[in-house]
This record gives sequence, structure tokens and C-alpha cells, in this order.
Amino acid sequence: KYIQLSLDGYDSSQYTIEDFTFTGIFSSPYVGDWRGLNISIKLPDSDEWQWLGQMLDIKVGSPEGETLGVTEPDWQPRVLNEAISEKGVLSMQLKGIGGDFILDKLSLKITASESSSPVPEPASLLLLGSGLMCLAGMRVRQIIKPGRSGIAM
Repeated sequence: KYIQLSLDGYDSSQYTIEDFTFTGIFSSPYVGDWRGLNISIKLPDSDEWQWLGQMLDIKVGSPEGETLGVTEPDWQPRVLNEAISEKGVLSMQLKGIGGDFILDKLSLKITASESSSPVPEPASLLLLGSGLMCLAGMRVRQIIKPGRSGIAM
């Protein structure tokens, strides 16, 4: 099953996802040996799907639904943010584990913060500083010519 969610007003270049929760409400009886759901997302300009997580031990008919949230904070929020296109569209793939399912409702709650301007890394600052020192040294050499001390007597 493929789903596209439209996130009106969301610009992935302006925000950074910190947390998310998918909530699904399932109404079908077990079909086959259905045990859960794999959720994958599609990165823009790519034909490949990136696995995001699983919903396991799903209780069919639960009014609260079942959830998938951040379990790997080092990569899940970043990949989800990258998967949302510039137009605020998220393409998802839902695959039943061991069988089929009927999904009545799927919602996504995102906690995001505004992206700050990038901070230069130390190596870039070192390179910039050494370049400025070289320019300053060349300027001093132009002022003080070889063989002259630069001191007036």
C-alpha cells in the first residue's frame, strides 16, 4: 500500500524534525499470519524506499490505535525530514508482515524546530584564518622591501 501525505506549509529546508509519531487504527481481522506493519519512506528524486520502522503486536479495533515513534534518534528524524519534498509531500509504503491488513486511519504528528544557520566547522575556520595570515604577510613584505629595515633614521 502506498500513501502520500500532504503537509501544508511544511518546508524541510526551514525545519528540523526532532520527533514524530505515526498512529494507525486497524479494523480488519487477521488475514494470513499478519503480525504487524513495516513502514518505509521514499526520498525525493529517488526510486528507493528507506525503511523507517515497524508496528508490531497490533490490536485490531483498538480506538486509540497503534503507534510508531522515534526508536533511533540518530537517523530516523533526519531521514524523515529528507523524505518530505519541497512541496511538503511525504510518500510512504506500508507492508504487512505475514499477511494483509485494513487500515482505517493513519495520522502523523511531527515535532520540529526552525533550522538555524549552519555553524562553520573548525577546519573551515582554520583554513580561512591561515589564508588571511598569508595575505597579511604578503602585504607586510610589500611595505618593507628586502634590504630595508623600514625604520627611518
